[in-house]
Amino acid sequence: MAGDWIKWCKGFSRKEEVLSISRKLNLNRRIVASACMELFEWADSETVDGHIRGTDTAFVDELVGLPGFASAIEGEKWVRFTTTGISFLNWDRHNGETAKRRIQDAARKKERRSGCPENVRKMSASQPDISAATSSLLLSSGSVSSSEEGGVGEARQEPPPGQIRPDPNRGRKPLGWECWPDGLRRAWEAYPGHRRGSASDWFKVWTNRELEPIAADVVRSIEGWKLSKQWSEGIIPLGETFIRQERYTGDVPPDAAAKVRVAEAKALRTRLFNVARLGGVQEARAGEMADDAIKRRMFTPEELAGTDEQVLELWKARTGATA
Repeated sequence: MAGDWIKWCKGFSRKEEVLSISRKLNLNRRIVASACMELFEWADSETVDGHIRGTDTAFVDELVGLPGFASAIEGEKWVRFTTTGISFLNWDRHNGETAKRRIQDAARKKERRSGCPENVRKMSASQPDISAATSSLLLSSGSVSSSEEGGVGEARQEPPPGQIRPDPNRGRKPLGWECWPDGLRRAWEAYPGHRRGSASDWFKVWTNRELEPIAADVVRSIEGWKLSKQWSEGIIPLGETFIRQERYTGDVPPDAAAKVRVAEAKALRTRLFNVARLGGVQEARAGEMADDAIKRRMFTPEELAGTDEQVLELWKARTGATA
């Protein structure tokens, strides 16, 4: 009901939710991605607000031709089935006229930022894509740094020894950020900003190698290297190189390993302390319980990956606590 097209994000077939559904149904991720798009295409023709009455899981399974698909996609929080029908969560973000206008506006803004409006596309290769006046405007407005234009302007200020240089682009997101998998976003944000390199290369390597399932390991490796003497002295590989060469699979330097263990131990104790407090335990007792749980290795890494509420329920079940 909102035009003859729907949104398809680059790398959609490798999104964490699609991979999760493919594992649940034991199907190829491309089949699952196709089924998702068929469902979204149908919904786009049937609703303007994201809710369709009289639809149940059996209908959706029949629509896409995959038994169990409806329950699997609901488990990924993309849809919700109620007694009245099906609701598509975050509908206005990705579908409908408003969302499509946002997508088209973003494309036009990207085109303007690139300095290549529609009429320039038709120019021959011998014609310039951007005028000298536009280049000056970009430089003066800060869209292009002077250091990137051949070192014009003041010399770059290096940080004091032992400190990683501040990220000049902090807060800015790469184009297409809304389509990036969550794990890739966390890895990108964890990496020192001034050495991230090409966002498109990150996305290409990450999705081609299907790194989303091991995103936590990649982030952990990055955080470990950030504590190393090598990185603190500014000897940091480009992020795209770090990912492409799979440097996250190796051990962090010995000088950082001890710091990582201390940091992880502190983070674990803080997490368990907060979980105990969530259960109504007083502060003094919560600290004792956290220390005891760590000493007894009460939880596996997989269990700690759950929500605080899930960890609390496991804790109660294993200790007989009634907090």
